[in-house]
Amino acid sequence: MESLSSECSSRNDTFFQVEVSSKATDPKSCEESTSDRIKKLKRDMLKIRKDQKSIRKSQTQAWKKLAKIKKDHAFIKSEAEEIARLSEKTQQRLNLIFMILEARKNNDIVKANILVGSLRLLLSSTRTTTK
Repeated sequence: MESLSSECSSRNDTFFQVEVSSKATDPKSCEESTSDRIKKLKRDMLKIRKDQKSIRKSQTQAWKKLAKIKKDHAFIKSEAEEIARLSEKTQQRLNLIFMILEARKNNDIVKANILVGSLRLLLSSTRTTTK
């Protein structure tokens, strides 16, 4: 440990050297430079405070926008799911209608009547779920 301290004291690096200017020896100029530094620090702190307020304001706006986007996303998602559900029901009705037409074309009245009954059930269940 002693070798480290003696090594540090014997080094001639600029890191360990302290420059003393002629201003620093004059107490009045030392006070002025200190007050100038304090004023500069206060100006810097004021600017930093303003920047932080601006950042906080921007962050608040960003969070509000994000919340609105999430709300819109949930609404659009539910609308898309409803459209998909209705599309599926429409496709089922169309399939039944084409099957009824095919049965009538083939003079299969029994099958056509069964399919018409199925279509009526499907339509009545669709009407009750949408009300």
